[in-house]
Amino acid sequence: MNVGTLPLYTHMSMQPDTTSLDTHLGDSHKCVTSDASTSTEKGNFDKLTNELINLAPYVMEEMSESDVGADVLVQFFKLVVEKKFPLSNTSFLLWCDVVKWYNCKTAVNMRYSEQTKLFWKLRWRLFGGRFIHFMSGYKNQGDKVKHGLSTYIPEQSEINFAVPDENILRYYDPYRVNGEREPGIFEDIISVLGKNLVKKSSCLTYDGKKLKQGLSKGSGDVDLMGFEEGESLKEKREHLLKRETSINEIMTSIGLYEGNIQNLPELLKAELKEVLLHALKELSINIFQLKEIKTKKEYCKAKLIERGGDTDWRKGRYVYAISAVIAFIYDIDNFLSAGRELTQTLSIFISYINGVEQIKGSSINLETSPLHQCLDDVSFSNTGENSRYLKQKSDEWFALRKKARITGSTFYSAVGCDGLNRQKDHFEKVICGIEGKEPSDFTKKAMQHGTDSWNTTSRVTSRPQIL
Repeated sequence: MNVGTLPLYTHMSMQPDTTSLDTHLGDSHKCVTSDASTSTEKGNFDKLTNELINLAPYVMEEMSESDVGADVLVQFFKLVVEKKFPLSNTSFLLWCDVVKWYNCKTAVNMRYSEQTKLFWKLRWRLFGGRFIHFMSGYKNQGDKVKHGLSTYIPEQSEINFAVPDENILRYYDPYRVNGEREPGIFEDIISVLGKNLVKKSSCLTYDGKKLKQGLSKGSGDVDLMGFEEGESLKEKREHLLKRETSINEIMTSIGLYEGNIQNLPELLKAELKEVLLHALKELSINIFQLKEIKTKKEYCKAKLIERGGDTDWRKGRYVYAISAVIAFIYDIDNFLSAGRELTQTLSIFISYINGVEQIKGSSINLETSPLHQCLDDVSFSNTGENSRYLKQKSDEWFALRKKARITGSTFYSAVGCDGLNRQKDHFEKVICGIEGKEPSDFTKKAMQHGTDSWNTTSRVTSRPQIL
């Protein structure tokens, strides 16, 4: 291409016009040329200057035909000369890497600056490999490779940014710190922050989402380095290890007697009983605490569903939080189910050590017990002084009930636990003989419903002989 044929630049000379350049640069240009350490550096500077002036018309023509426009390049030069454009700007450094990328003969010749590598390293740690792949573009995807990686040609690539490979970012360690560390105070990181945070204050805090105590497969909680509420995780692990050791020792001793508990020496029985009692106590406390946690989680779940507003919470804005709470409740239910089964097993085993048998299950046939005595209709005799055998709702039963100062329904008021008005009514009726007030219609209706729908539920409970 002949520059003289360009309509826009027919007036331009191919020789550098140093007058206008000196006018813009002023003393800074003189300082740069005069401070050159050697004549070689000065020669290279002059060579680059002449090359830039020679290429300027071609660059201006290409940019004028693009969407960017040629005026942007002129504005950039002016801003640099006037020292208004920060040459340390990250986007400018990334653009420089793109220029260097297309100037390389092969992809392996590309070298990235420290600033841009640090930029991509941080983004890779924050957003992962997908971000790196998206920002880099297709590169040489689809090209045929015959002689290894060195045959990748940058000129034939399609990129968004010149992004280092993940292996480069993975092993790039500008702060010389290890990727994996034990919990503790990172003094070297604090030192680096102190050098970079100029005239700024910082506070050492914990990430509550990552350090919150909760259910997990690693001893139940996250190690907070002794700052846990109550017993620390380290103490819990030591306690658990000690408990497992004592149980294993006892199991080894029991194995010597072929598993027959009754043949064990009394000293070993007492030791085994003490260990099992302690385990039963701890398990019962944990079950009680988890029941309270479950109640709070169910309340939290109900509130989140209510605040979601939608009829289907799966489509609401709190779907992730609600799902997390449901999963937490599911884990608690599994523990409670296994805990109840284990509690019953421990109780039966301890009772067996004490020589007392206990029936496993939730039902029992009372007729098989020698202590069972059935009270049929014949047993309800209206004669006799013992009110225990009087048939309820009979005339004798009502007559005897009127003489009683305290009954089951008036016990709460009689002992002074009810309000003053109810205590006053009870005193006037029982002590003074004044007839009480008629109950309200609502109370009468409720009492009649209780009479018509009278059902009896009997329950037999027993306490295992574990003491």
